[in-house]
Amino acid sequence: LEQPLALLEIQPGTPRFYLRRSYGSGHAIFRALNPEPGTAINYWLREGLGAPVAISITDGNGTVVRTLQGPGYSGLNRVIWDLQADQKHQIPRIEAGDFGQTEFVPAGGYTVSISAGELKARGKVVVRGAPN
Repeated sequence: LEQPLALLEIQPGTPRFYLRRSYGSGHAIFRALNPEPGTAINYWLREGLGAPVAISITDGNGTVVRTLQGPGYSGLNRVIWDLQADQKHQIPRIEAGDFGQTEFVPAGGYTVSISAGELKARGKVVVRGAPN
C-alpha cells in the first residue's frame, strides 16, 4: 500500500475454445455467466492519475505482442488480457475462419510492463497451451 504503483501476481492463463452445440444438452438448459476469457492483470495505484495507464505484453524474444490501456484510478485496478496478440502480429489462417476460433498467443512465458506516468512496474505471466 505504500508503493505508488504495484503489479500484483498474475495467474496463468489458459485459452478456451467454445464450440457450438446443438445436441446432447440434457432435459434442461443451464445458464450462467462465464468468467472473462484470458487472465486478469491487477495493479495498485496509490494516487489516481486521471489518465489511462499503458500496459505492454512482451514475449520471450522481446517483441511487444500486445498493448492495452487500463484505468488510472487510485486503488486497485484490473485489466483482462484475452491471450491474443495485437492484430498486426496475427497471421490469418484459413481453418480459423471455418471453425470460428480465436487465434491465441503461443504457450510460454510473457512479461507484463505497466507505465503510469513516471511510474513503472513489471511482472511475469505464463500462458498455458490450449486443452486438447
